[in-house]
Amino acid sequence: MGALLAGRRSMRAALVFATAAVLSSCQTPDDITPESPVATCDGTMATGPQMITDPALYAFMSDFRLRSDAQIASGGSTISTYSPHHVALSLDLCLSGSPGLDGLISVATEIAHALKQHDLGSRTSALSIAYVGPNLSSRLEVRDANFHLHPWNGTPSPAEEARFWEVVPTTPN
Repeated sequence: MGALLAGRRSMRAALVFATAAVLSSCQTPDDITPESPVATCDGTMATGPQMITDPALYAFMSDFRLRSDAQIASGGSTISTYSPHHVALSLDLCLSGSPGLDGLISVATEIAHALKQHDLGSRTSALSIAYVGPNLSSRLEVRDANFHLHPWNGTPSPAEEARFWEVVPTTPN
């Protein structure tokens, strides 16, 4: 009986070790190395979907065609205060030039439209998108704290839709 128990313990230990080895060799979105050189926002920071810490947001943004004048600086999610089954998403974007609030809202609205049609959008309660970069004294951020309640499909009108965005007060860098 003792030999049988020892054999089972050895087998269990081997299975645990093999499972740990397999899991440690799996690549997550956090550690994916881009195939091409990483573009920079200000020459010092890496940009791209690989900078997103949430796997579902990473997958969405990897498939989303972000306009050519925008790059992802970072992104992630937190459990929503609305529901434990929902997430609050955040993205920091580098935008070329000085797009101002109107430019940020334009990019944020494009992302919100696509996100609403994606499975991740059905689990998103809030969406925050910020413009970060070297030509700002502080980040410029907009948030739709009620993303789950808004249609994000061009209705009632683009002008009304732009009002869904709340400008988030920030402190200087």
